[in-house]
Amino acid sequence: MFDGSGQLKELGFNELIEKLNKIKIGDELIDTSDGIVGIGNAAVKKELEMYFPQLTDGKINRRMKMIGEGIQLDQSSDIEGVESYSARFAEFNKAHKEFFERPVILNVGRLSVLKGQIELLKAWSKSKLSETHNLLLIGGDLERPNKEEKRVIDFFKDYVKKHPQFKDRFIHKGAMSNLDIRLLEENIMKRDFDYPHIYLCSSVKEEFGIAILEAMSMEFLTLGPIKGGVKSYMSNGKNGFLIDTSNWETIAKETENHLYDSKMNKEEFKRIQAAGQKTVSENFSINKISTEFVSFYLAVKGEENNEV
Repeated sequence: MFDGSGQLKELGFNELIEKLNKIKIGDELIDTSDGIVGIGNAAVKKELEMYFPQLTDGKINRRMKMIGEGIQLDQSSDIEGVESYSARFAEFNKAHKEFFERPVILNVGRLSVLKGQIELLKAWSKSKLSETHNLLLIGGDLERPNKEEKRVIDFFKDYVKKHPQFKDRFIHKGAMSNLDIRLLEENIMKRDFDYPHIYLCSSVKEEFGIAILEAMSMEFLTLGPIKGGVKSYMSNGKNGFLIDTSNWETIAKETENHLYDSKMNKEEFKRIQAAGQKTVSENFSINKISTEFVSFYLAVKGEENNEV
């Protein structure tokens, strides 16, 4: 087993046994499954074959189908929920009235070192991004954080204490309901500026990225990690941007390149944002994806019946 730089990993005995067991279980599941679903497209399937070379076998390959993930596109009819959110947002907006007077860089997800929120905060604060955008991170249990969440939250607090100039320009909110996030994104997008609002997924690697799809559907300018499955639906410069999220330096440099150095104007960014929304509406509605899953499961069931 190797790390990201191609060096052999040094593993303790218990960790090694755990990983070998996972590999063994994965191989056995592939061997015994009547059907296999991979999340993504053909390019992602090629990556899967690096980890499971048996997928290249014709017999196993015929049992496999690549399917994306889906999101709910239509606005919720939960009037009470919308009204409740509106009251909370009004209170939040009042407490941070100057925050939304600039374009926003948004990031939503569980707090984790691998999700890259620490690197994103450093990338934003140490680059031109902090001159044009404010940063809003959403995720984690603020009341009862686990060990890793506490590590990230403590970093945020210490960082702002050491850099008080960012106190009102950076906000971290705890995990929110999906409805609240979608309505917050809608409210953010109502405010128009020279620079676009950005959704930046800072994960070192993202297997697919439901939060990215949701941001694309709201017409954020979306940036996602080049490692993982985001490239199965995002094409660089067409409906979003793929960046190296290995560390804060690469996040800052590549985001700056796309936002400032590409010489794109407001209308060109809007074209990319609209293309992102179109990608989601045409390919990743929950109705479309669920239909693909049902068709696959029915096909597998039919094969079983034929054998019987």
